[in-house]
Amino acid sequence: MAVLLLSMISIGIAFYSLNQDSLISKTILRPQTDGRSYKGIRLSNGLKAMMISDPESEVGGAAMFVSVGSYDDPTFLPGMTHLLEHSLMLGSSKYQDPKEFINIVKLNSGVYNAFTKEEGTNFNFLVNHKSLEATLDVFSRSFIDPLLSDAVIEGEKYFIDYEFMNNLPKTEWRINYLLQMMANPAHPFARFGLGNLRSLKLIPEKHGLNVTRLARRFFNHHYKADLMTLVVVGRQPIEMLEDWVKNKFTLIPSGGNQAKAPTVSYTHLRAHETPEHLVCRLLLEKKK
Repeated sequence: MAVLLLSMISIGIAFYSLNQDSLISKTILRPQTDGRSYKGIRLSNGLKAMMISDPESEVGGAAMFVSVGSYDDPTFLPGMTHLLEHSLMLGSSKYQDPKEFINIVKLNSGVYNAFTKEEGTNFNFLVNHKSLEATLDVFSRSFIDPLLSDAVIEGEKYFIDYEFMNNLPKTEWRINYLLQMMANPAHPFARFGLGNLRSLKLIPEKHGLNVTRLARRFFNHHYKADLMTLVVVGRQPIEMLEDWVKNKFTLIPSGGNQAKAPTVSYTHLRAHETPEHLVCRLLLEKKK
C-alpha cells in the first residue's frame, strides 16, 4: 500500500506540474495533523523532485515517474516502452551486476515495482530507512547509465511474453484489446502497448532489427531529466534528503530545449472526451 501511495504521489505531481513551476513556487498544502515535512525543487537538469521527511517512518523509498509511455512506442516495435521498463533496473555502468538493485532491496526488507501506462512509466521502491541512501544511489544510476545488455533485453522479452499470455484469458484485458481493435487506427490507443515475443523478437528478427540497439536509442532519446518527476520519502531531515537527490540525480542528462513532454494527437477527441470515451463513441458509431 505504501509503494502504491508513493507511486500515485509521483504521478500526481508529474501531471500537476508538467508545464508549470507550481510544485516549486507554492507552499505545499497538508492537513494540520500531518507532522511530515515537504519540499519541492527543480534540479539544474530540469528534473522535478519532492522530498518528504517523516521522522516516525521505519521505511524509506522513492518513486520516479517518466513522462514516456506506450503511446510513444515506435510504430514498428510495439511494446518497446514496456521492454525498457523491464530492463532498466538490471545493471548500470556503476553497478554492473543485473541483480544489484533487487538484491539491495530484498536484503533491506524492501519491495520494488514498476509499471508502464499509456503516457508514462513509474519505478518505485521501499526499503528499511537505514539503507535509503545506498538504494537511492543504485536506483539513480539506472536513469543515468543503464547497461541494457543483450542478455538482459533478450531475457525480458520472454518475461513480457509470459505476462501477455497470463493476461490473455482475463476478461478485462480482452475487453481492452477489443476496444483497441475498434479504435481509430490513427490514434495511439489503437496500438499494442504490452508487447509479446512476436512483436519484440520474431518480427524484428525477421526484418533484421537489433532490438537491443533500438532500446538504447529509445532510452537516449526519451529518458531525459526534463521529463522526470521524483518523490523521495524517509525519516532523515529534509535537508539531507535534498542533498541526496541533488548529488545523485543531477547527473541524469537533460534534454535542454529538445526535451518536451510527449505529445499525443487528440484531434479526434471532442471536448472533455478521454481516449477511452473516443473508443466507445467510435464503436457506437460503427453500429449505426
